[in-house]
Amino acid sequence: NHGLTSLYGNPIVVRNIIQHRDERIGVCLDVGWITAAGFDAAKIYRNYKGRVYDIHLKDKTVEVTNQKLVGISAHIGKGDANIKGLVEALTETNFDGVLAVETDSPIFARQPDDFIRSAKGYYESLVNP
Repeated sequence: NHGLTSLYGNPIVVRNIIQHRDERIGVCLDVGWITAAGFDAAKIYRNYKGRVYDIHLKDKTVEVTNQKLVGISAHIGKGDANIKGLVEALTETNFDGVLAVETDSPIFARQPDDFIRSAKGYYESLVNP
């Protein structure tokens, strides 16, 4: 799920693989990588129709470099991920899986308190407007 160049980087391919399998087989939706590949995380979540059991909540800004999409780590809520739409979808479907705040950035990893505090504040602003 880490970009379109990986074997399972395209969420449509993954959906086609799991749709006829036992419902216990699902996915971990990595919001940052889905966004970096040019997809809308909320739409992909809905498309998986209850087969998302784990979510890595992270954000990325997306740029085109050498005719390729490149995702750059951002504070959650500051990038291009449709986190607001995803949280709405999670609420509507009563998502009860794991939602883990994550970053690929060594800069954020060195200062995790600020990163987590910012992510928590943004998430709370969406669920308690």
